[in-house]
Amino acid sequence: MTEELTSVSASLFHEAAKSLLESRNNTLSLYKQVMSCQPFEESVLLREVLEDFCEQLVDYSGKVHFALLNNIEENFADNKEILAIANNVSRVLVENTQKILDFQDAYNADVEKTDVAQLSSRLSQVGEIIANRIVVEDKLINAILVDQLT
Repeated sequence: MTEELTSVSASLFHEAAKSLLESRNNTLSLYKQVMSCQPFEESVLLREVLEDFCEQLVDYSGKVHFALLNNIEENFADNKEILAIANNVSRVLVENTQKILDFQDAYNADVEKTDVAQLSSRLSQVGEIIANRIVVEDKLINAILVDQLT
């Protein structure tokens, strides 16, 4: 890989990582807002916060794929460690994306009535999914940063 291409790849990676981290922070902030509505009761405020959270959660879910994973093979084809981590990230994403979409389907703006009875346990599951994503995303980001420093 030429020095110019490496510089471009590094710049693109930093922008992608920054975008992912901003999306993650927004998702966590909205998660906290939803959790602060406890005890959960049907209300306009809860529906609005859930709608915002659902939209942000789906956006965040796609960020790592579109921001980081799409170019890993092209830019790090010779780095087996980064490829292995990227494969693990992909596996985790596949495992939890459907759960995120199910949550979004259950609590988005199109739903007539919020199922508050299940909301606490469903949010707990989503929190675990987000935590697992953060661990694997950070592993990938750190591996790429270390690779770029060497």
